[in-house]
Amino acid sequence: MSKRDTVGVRELLLEAEVTRVDCSVPVTWDYWAWTFGVSGFDHAYFKRAYGEAPRTVTFKDFMATSGGKLGHQLAYGLYSFHSEGRWGVQYADEKNWRIVQEATWDGMWQERGDATYFLCWVKRNGKYGLIRPEEAGVITICEPAFDDFWYFEGRTAFVQVDDKIGLIGVDGVWLLEPCLDECGDYEEGYAWAAVGKGYGFLGEDGQWSVPPKYEEIGDICWGVSAAMRSGEQWGLMELASGQWLSAPQWHSLEWSEERTAFLVGPDKTIAMDARGQLLSDSD
Repeated sequence: MSKRDTVGVRELLLEAEVTRVDCSVPVTWDYWAWTFGVSGFDHAYFKRAYGEAPRTVTFKDFMATSGGKLGHQLAYGLYSFHSEGRWGVQYADEKNWRIVQEATWDGMWQERGDATYFLCWVKRNGKYGLIRPEEAGVITICEPAFDDFWYFEGRTAFVQVDDKIGLIGVDGVWLLEPCLDECGDYEEGYAWAAVGKGYGFLGEDGQWSVPPKYEEIGDICWGVSAAMRSGEQWGLMELASGQWLSAPQWHSLEWSEERTAFLVGPDKTIAMDARGQLLSDSD
């Protein structure tokens, strides 16, 4: 359904003052929705638990109690709302909206994935923080103090304070205090990062699996190994242990999708698998 259609349906419902059907026996939401043809509407007014009766209040009266323009569904019956340029959180009970967090944030971004427990990033006065909607209301995980954020990958997220980047968990606790100058996204448990001119890899616990002391990172076989330059030579580093699978001795080390292996040297006639074993031409 397009945005235009959604607005049109909303206006239609406002005019019609839609309420429950007139039945001589109690009717469940499921029956009512299918009878009226609105079972697929993605709107808080129609959000009812399986077997729960339809609302007895009209759509118009229900929405009149909203704190502002309805935003996203969060969790536990909570929704974000937008009013006068700011964001808050409200709860939909049987007949009314009840505000559980006044509209005090300049922005709100919902997290993705089950592992983040319905977390939301919020912004106030140019700084970002983290909240978690719960059944009892909204819990502040981190007051707005970050200059930038990255969405969670699993249970960890990069955040920026001034010109440095750190890593926090879903509880807002620092896994790595801000010390990074650059970072990449997590892939299969690892993310590359740089401190000054030194590059290394971080595990999901925020610990360095490969210390940030190498001049350059090349092609990566995620979850296994990466080509890294030490001095003028390239070697193959195991991500889990931080140990060389093949010591720095190569002019170049580039991944080949065709061979599913690293190709070694300027002529690329030698192939090496992701574990550092040299391959024959027949492999």
